[in-house]
Formats: sequence, C-alpha cells, structure tokens
Amino acid sequence: MNPKEKISIHCKDIISELNLENLSEDEQVKMISEMSDVVYEKIILRVLDKLSIEDSVALTNLLNLEKHEESTAFLNEKIPNFEKIIDEEVTDFQEELIKFSK
Repeated sequence: MNPKEKISIHCKDIISELNLENLSEDEQVKMISEMSDVVYEKIILRVLDKLSIEDSVALTNLLNLEKHEESTAFLNEKIPNFEKIIDEEVTDFQEELIKFSK
C-alpha cells in the first residue's frame, strides 16, 4: 500500500471521529482528499529534511513522474522509520483537527 492510500484510510477514520458522516458522500470524498494531501505534504517535507540533496532530487523526480510504487520503495530504503513517520504525522494531524473542532 502506498502512503497516499494509507493516509486516506486514516482520514476516513477522522471523518468518523469528527462525526462528519452526515456530509454527502461527495463532500466526504473531497474532505478526505484534502486532508490526505495536507498530511502527505507534511510527510514529504519531513522526509526531505532527512535526505541528502541527491536523494531529495531523486525523490522529487519520482514524485513528479507520479511513480508511487517507486517513490514508496525509495523512501522505505532511505528512511528506515518511514512507516512510523506516516503514522506519527497522521496522528498529529488527527489530534490537531480534534482539538480545533472542540
């Protein structure tokens, strides 16, 4: 599973936690997409900080070419705790949203 798919699954859970199931399906899909994009960007910024300039360029090229499987494999190879970073960023985002919604 690539990071965007994993993030989307977590964002669906956030919709439930925030009691937003009453939104139309289109609105939920849009919200999940927007939340996923925000979390994904936070993850990419965090891992770019950990990569060498050469690796950052290589990753950027993969992302620009939308080579999702290759970019995921690259990140798993270069960032040993990449899955943990995904989980941390999703959790942080979820906590921020819950805090903000109260």
